[in-house]
Amino acid sequence: MNLNPETLDRALVTISSDSDVAGLEVDAIETSENSGIFTTDISFSHNQFSSGTRSFTVPGNSIYAKYDDYTLPKPYTLSDHLEIISIAKLNSNIQSIHTIENSQIILSDLSGNRLDSISKNNQIQIVGTIRNESDFTQPFVYLFQIKDANNLVVDVSWIQEEISQRQILDVSQSWNAVESGEYYVETFIWKSLKEMTPLSNPQYTEIIVK
Repeated sequence: MNLNPETLDRALVTISSDSDVAGLEVDAIETSENSGIFTTDISFSHNQFSSGTRSFTVPGNSIYAKYDDYTLPKPYTLSDHLEIISIAKLNSNIQSIHTIENSQIILSDLSGNRLDSISKNNQIQIVGTIRNESDFTQPFVYLFQIKDANNLVVDVSWIQEEISQRQILDVSQSWNAVESGEYYVETFIWKSLKEMTPLSNPQYTEIIVK
């Protein structure tokens, strides 16, 4: 983008993120007349909307810098351009595995009454409680996995939601054991099904079905 080697050139750059796909436009200024290196300063906020050179970006988001390159070689002309995109990741100084607290599950009937024991062919609710330890909203997937005494998976289900800052949230799934015996419920909290970054330590609970 060093179009004039005798002056400081400017490049219009669009900055966006997973949380703000519209983004904002900033001027990147060449560091010297003929350097071909352009810089600009951007700040990031997880609780303020994008404005000026501030981008609304939540930790864990991808950040996108995009500009149109008008310096293509022949046979292209100065009116031709190519869109250039660079991608980075905004990390947090809080380890991802500590951002959501995952409590032990409880068992309840369909009316929400807590159960101390369960019988086969009796539909129950498996209820987990989570707390967002961060001061920003987080998307998450809460996954239930049930294994029998032989360590074979008999049921898998999940809930995909968002949890607000400092929010405490109950998540539940129904389950019906068709056979008596020992079962183990494992619960996991991930960023998403595609990006299985753990947001909390998993929990393990034994269930006796009579």
